[in-house]
Order: sequence, then C-alpha cells, then structure tokens
Amino acid sequence: MILELLLFLTYLIGIIGISSNAVLITAVRKHTPSTLRVYATIFLASALCDSLGLFTMIFTTGREVIYNGSCVMEFHGACTLFPDEICWAAWGK
Repeated sequence: MILELLLFLTYLIGIIGISSNAVLITAVRKHTPSTLRVYATIFLASALCDSLGLFTMIFTTGREVIYNGSCVMEFHGACTLFPDEICWAAWGK
C-alpha cells in the first residue's frame, strides 16, 4: 500500500514537472524579447535538462531493498518492460 502511494507521488511529481517545463519552454520561445535572448537560451537549456531528469525518474523509479545482508536495486518504472541493462543505463550505472 505504501509502495503504491510512493510510486503514485513519484509519477505525479514527474508529470507535473514535465508539464511545467513544457509551458516554460513554450513561453520562452514565443514571448521572449530579442534583448533577452541569451537568458532565454539558458532557460531553455535548464528546462530541457530538468525534463530529461524527470523523464528518467519516471522511467526508472528505483528503490533499494536490503535482502539477506545485500543491497538489491528494485525498479518499478516503465524500464521494467525492457531488459535490465536499459534500467541500469537510465539509472546512470
């Protein structure tokens, strides 16, 4: 029960973050005056990097479990539909 709640909150935060970054990217691209183009580029890069991080958070959703004295990594995200190597690559290992 608690795991499902935590997974739901993780997915909710990720979806809200990706949506907010999409709005930010749209606003920066459409409504930034030419005098602020340098800052717009910085905002775009930040929003894209943040969106990538949020996507991988949703994609992997890992947690560590202690099992017989060993630390085991358990994945619950969409990467579980693919081979284990995909989860580890998205996790950054």
